[in-house]
Amino acid sequence: MKPLDLLICLVIVAVASILFTAILTWSVDLWVLLTRLGDEEFYLVAGVFTYFLLGDPVSGFALVSSVVLSGSLDIFLKYLFNTPRPPNPII
Repeated sequence: MKPLDLLICLVIVAVASILFTAILTWSVDLWVLLTRLGDEEFYLVAGVFTYFLLGDPVSGFALVSSVVLSGSLDIFLKYLFNTPRPPNPII
């Protein structure tokens, strides 16, 4: 098994265990931790980790560039549609 595959399996097991524990205990801290996995900081750290420590520059570069591209697309679409949140009138 390659190191990147092992890392992916470990992340999946960790996220599943956090999710299972959060559902059973309704712990707000665990839900916050689970939500933080979607932050850009997590992906950038994971990309740098993949790039330098695992020796897979293609996967690390793809991860970092996809985060930057998706953030840019999100900002572009946000200003393109420019709708208030929540839409008025509130129903």
